[in-house]
Amino acid sequence: MPNSSYDVIRDVGETLRSVLEDAIRDTLEVSVKLEAPKKIEETGDQNTLYVFLYRIEENADLKNLPPLTSNGNVVRRQPFDLHFMLTPNSKEEKDALRLLGRAMQALLEKSILLGADLQGSRDGTAEQLRISMNPLTQETITQIWQALEAPMRIAAFYLVTPVFIESEPQPEAERVREREARAF
Repeated sequence: MPNSSYDVIRDVGETLRSVLEDAIRDTLEVSVKLEAPKKIEETGDQNTLYVFLYRIEENADLKNLPPLTSNGNVVRRQPFDLHFMLTPNSKEEKDALRLLGRAMQALLEKSILLGADLQGSRDGTAEQLRISMNPLTQETITQIWQALEAPMRIAAFYLVTPVFIESEPQPEAERVREREARAF
């Protein structure tokens, strides 16, 4: 049974940060930060990739999975989709574009993260996370930047799914073995 934890959202963010930093570092000197792009500052010669979780939604396709049972305990799992925005920053625009391109290539190569790739509470589990590009309309992208109250920049949008938040283990209820029918 997977490790029950509410830290999974943080752990997925750390996993993305680690995967991107490891993949990009061989090509470019980069810092990957889990921050809103609103915090982007001119970093001089330093290349920075901002990974920002901007939306969480319930995964309707997996919503009705049965609970897990083990050793007389039941764990309910709620599936979610996490939406991330990748925003590069560099002194030179061509370096920012190169950084974003390398990040996109890294996520294409690691489109499925297995338990060994995962950080924190999911490390070593049998879970799999799929990472896929999430194309948005220009109107939606504009709305996101307006909500952030930040100047619009180049960004790529990704979906990570399924991410499960689990309940604490609960004792399994006794099954009904006999039924008594009485006449009134």
